[in-house]
Amino acid sequence: MFSVLRNKVFISTRPKGKSGELDAMLTSNGAIHMELPMIELRESIDEDITSDILINMQTYTHLVFTSANGFLFFMNQMRNFKDSNNILHSIKIASIGYKTTETILSKGYNIDFDANAKTGTEFAKKFKKHIAGKEARVLWPTSKLSPNIIPDSLDGTAHITRLNIYTNNNPTNIDYKLVNRVKSDAYDMIICASPSAFFNLIDVVKNKNLRIACIGRTTANAVKNHGITPLCVAKEPNALGIFNAITKYYNSFK
Repeated sequence: MFSVLRNKVFISTRPKGKSGELDAMLTSNGAIHMELPMIELRESIDEDITSDILINMQTYTHLVFTSANGFLFFMNQMRNFKDSNNILHSIKIASIGYKTTETILSKGYNIDFDANAKTGTEFAKKFKKHIAGKEARVLWPTSKLSPNIIPDSLDGTAHITRLNIYTNNNPTNIDYKLVNRVKSDAYDMIICASPSAFFNLIDVVKNKNLRIACIGRTTANAVKNHGITPLCVAKEPNALGIFNAITKYYNSFK
């Protein structure tokens, strides 16, 4: 069966090794998928503050995760603390949904509240309603670059502690051969899953005439604000969502 994606070249800017699911979907439909990581995720913590928070984990009623990376970096820190597994199972976990939920469940933890939200703003609105009147004490492990939307939204509803546990950095090694491919317009679409990846791409390529596909509305808004109209935006912020958006885009030309 002929696929509209056959022989088309897609370049992903996600962190190295994070595009396996999408790669399988694209290549099984005859597309060419290349990785040009535009961000690197690194642990970024204040050891004294983090230790104090984690030692007192039992004082929190809820753990909030708005990304799979936030959960994984947090779990890496919790391994250093005695009885951490029992403590985590005693605290209610709230997830933004999608890949974050999948990751949490895959590690054997139950989720008390799954917002199934596409943005931090949508999550905050739903979670605020969920914990209203519960005197919740919330811990939010997140990226240093995350906007402060959730604490601001929950102000007056719950006591919330933000824990910056990782950061999005510029890549240390860039495939300039692939960068030159982008500059020479030898590709069909570039896939961006975060504003940071998009901004780093623009900084490296020095070109605004790019064909961008976005995983999520937050990234799409950043791209639009930079003067570029995304060719397509995933309705669901995951691999299947962007695959479906890309396929729908090319089917529109049939």
